[in-house]
Amino acid sequence: MYLNLEALSGIGPLLGGGEPDGLSRLLYELSAHPSSAQARIRGLDARRSAIGAGCLESADNPAELLAMTPERLETLIEALRRYGGFDLIIADPDGGFAAWQQRLLELSGRICWIAADDAQLLRKTESMLREWGDRLPDLFGKSMYILNKALGEASSDMMRLTGGAHWQSLPYVPQWKRVSDIGALLGSGAFAGGVDRLLDALGYAGPAGRSEPPDLSAYALRPEGRRSGDGELREPVAAGGGGYAWSARG
Repeated sequence: MYLNLEALSGIGPLLGGGEPDGLSRLLYELSAHPSSAQARIRGLDARRSAIGAGCLESADNPAELLAMTPERLETLIEALRRYGGFDLIIADPDGGFAAWQQRLLELSGRICWIAADDAQLLRKTESMLREWGDRLPDLFGKSMYILNKALGEASSDMMRLTGGAHWQSLPYVPQWKRVSDIGALLGSGAFAGGVDRLLDALGYAGPAGRSEPPDLSAYALRPEGRRSGDGELREPVAAGGGGYAWSARG
């Protein structure tokens, strides 16, 4: 399930299948009409989007996210987790250091930092990692680093930024500049292969390799990215300016 928590987002029209202003409606119902909120959440997975999963688009009014609190964020995440029946929830927020963003990172089982090999973006990513690392002692233990639009291996500057930690990569696809259909965007064989490798590194084998859902309450990041016997990932995802942190929770 894709949860867009950006104050301003341009991806909504590409996704399709989402309810207009669905996030605002759900936040209101969670506080005013919890029973109807449960029904709305159960229906999210049925609204298949172009990405082949349920999605909850960002609020139409940016003030909704600017006024977000840690308590409202946690209520939202836990309601989605309890009533949605999702294998995985991927949260995609703006960059920043608001209290609710900190709570999102705390709730996240995995955090994926997505950056491009660009000097300005790397400086922003470095600042974000330094700030959040000071606030959250376990941040780096559950972080993964992803080079987006990769043309080759991570540069020495990128390796220095992560203390030598390995970067996963998603390839640059030139044709994307002229395509507005997200199905065509995600249909690239090179990109699909990059996503498969990323999911494998995260320890998420997908439905075909799943038997009974394992208990991931004590999930710890290992160098190989997978616990012995596990095929399922349960975490949240967050995105920041320059570097993107994604939080996934099941």
